[in-house]
Amino acid sequence: MANLDASVEKILTTDYVGRPFVYMETTESTQNEVARYAVKGASEGLAVGAGYQSQGRGRLDRQWISTEGSSILVSVLLRPDEDYVNHIVIMAALALESFIGELDNDIPAQIKWPNDILIQGKKVAGILVERIKSDQPGVNDIVILGMGINMNLDTSKIPEISDISTSIYNFTGEKVDLIGGYKLLFENLEKYYESLKMGTDLLSIWKDKLITIGRPVQIENGGEEFNGIAEDVDDTGSLIVRRQDGSYTSVVAGDALIVSEQIT
Repeated sequence: MANLDASVEKILTTDYVGRPFVYMETTESTQNEVARYAVKGASEGLAVGAGYQSQGRGRLDRQWISTEGSSILVSVLLRPDEDYVNHIVIMAALALESFIGELDNDIPAQIKWPNDILIQGKKVAGILVERIKSDQPGVNDIVILGMGINMNLDTSKIPEISDISTSIYNFTGEKVDLIGGYKLLFENLEKYYESLKMGTDLLSIWKDKLITIGRPVQIENGGEEFNGIAEDVDDTGSLIVRRQDGSYTSVVAGDALIVSEQIT
């Protein structure tokens, strides 16, 4: 997809997200590429996309599976203030949900705690946030926001993920133009990031959309696994789970699988 980056930048309406946009046919990881630009002083909004990642990764050291040219695989450089740095995942989840709705408002996209976007119970997009601490007083930390969106990937033909993942194509039966897709994604991301910076209560909006709240869940929290009811999220976005013994646990960075059995 030669010159995809130039084609996207030509039609972008953002002030800074996706400017510049660097597109690579293949790379180890867009997260690593953005990190290299960041330590050299690249400005906020720089984005690196790829047709294929040989070492693409998701949360909790999981591999992100994709085939060449079938997905949006992108990482964006952000330099947020400390006041809202912990809400970048929340902001990105809302931006992704909005992006999918603008692609096709008949797609029933849902947000599952903490960072998965689902269509009919299967994952269509995920978010990975990595932070590089600043060693200079008064200089914001670097945050690298990675997003993987299954656009034209036919997940039904990939046995490793067919039971748990889907794509825009799998749902609509129609291929998506990736140039327009990147444009729309960057524009939604900038809109929600600006809202976050202006003090909009995105946490409450995100919480109201979470399909996890009030549901029985199986939690993987570090080396521990337990079942309970997802009762709430706190001000940091951590999931508050009521265990079967009645005690409460705050899950900061684990995983929550929604289960069907009723837990009382």
